[in-house]
Amino acid sequence: MQEARIFVYGTLMRDAANHRVLVDLGARFVATARTLAPRTLVDLGPYPALLRDAQGPSAVHGEVWTLAEPALAPLDAFEGCPTLYVRELVELSIDGSTDEESFVESVWTYVFARPAPTSAKVIFEGKYRAKGHVLKIDATEVSELLDIGGENQEIAAPAGGKVRRPR
Repeated sequence: MQEARIFVYGTLMRDAANHRVLVDLGARFVATARTLAPRTLVDLGPYPALLRDAQGPSAVHGEVWTLAEPALAPLDAFEGCPTLYVRELVELSIDGSTDEESFVESVWTYVFARPAPTSAKVIFEGKYRAKGHVLKIDATEVSELLDIGGENQEIAAPAGGKVRRPR
């Protein structure tokens, strides 16, 4: 059976609110990793989102898991794919690698499919530290709590130079 690798950066990580989803799908931990390119990670309240922008304030940190390819369909459903999140390929740098050019290609991750709501807060260090909210069904069950579909606005990534962190 074919396997797929998935990069998780939020509530699916070990010790986070929705990790049980990966366990129930038979996923196996591979390594901790970070995005090769800087990206923008935001906190939406119940869970984080990786934005589609190509540039961001820092690498996004998370975990790589492997699972049977058929398990991607229920994981997509849990993530609200393709209306809330879309599954995209991302290049990663594996933590602890001694080879500077060591990265994993063709690793799936979930990227927010919409403009970020105005309530989203940029996570400048790229590490989601909250546990998040336990979701009984899928990510869309709490999407109505976000100001999605209303007065959304894109959160622009810093254009370079020093990042000013909010107090």
